[in-house]
Amino acid sequence: MPHKFSPHSIERLLRADRFGDLDICGFLKGIGLDLSMTFVDIGCGPGFFSEFALKVVGPEGLVYAVDTQQEMLDSLPVKIKVENLIPVLSLEESLPIEDSCVDFVFSAYVLHEVLSTGDFLSEIKRVMKDDARLLIIDWDRLREKHGPPYDDRVSRGQAAGLLKGAGFSVIKDGVFSTTHYFFLAQKCP
Repeated sequence: MPHKFSPHSIERLLRADRFGDLDICGFLKGIGLDLSMTFVDIGCGPGFFSEFALKVVGPEGLVYAVDTQQEMLDSLPVKIKVENLIPVLSLEESLPIEDSCVDFVFSAYVLHEVLSTGDFLSEIKRVMKDDARLLIIDWDRLREKHGPPYDDRVSRGQAAGLLKGAGFSVIKDGVFSTTHYFFLAQKCP
């Protein structure tokens, strides 16, 4: 069973210094998130990234904050109170979101927690519009004192293979921070 982040440690996900000087809004804009888009934050936790996405998509956009743990979703209204944020309790392999309605899917530090990555990525693909983008950020397969156990981590190469196997093409990949990688992908035609 993969490591799951405990809701008892929510405060660690909300630290202001979590990503140092990285401009999260600038990063999201730079990879294609824009005004009035529909954004899905899978594994939203207490809404750290959802809050930045709301700033980018503006009041005409929509942000689905999706998590498998009700405790995480319960912490959202305390931090973010806007009408265009929709909390969604979900299973990994079943998103209660309509087909082909999403412009941008974001999944940070979730891939290593998923039991069936094939089902997970297929479900993401189902909700995406044809021209939508998927951004995955996760821990690189390194031995560290912090983060998920080494054996649960998904290497960059494994992640690239999983995306390709699920019918995605990688637009861009890189380093998000010293021990985290990212992949920006879209559905293959």
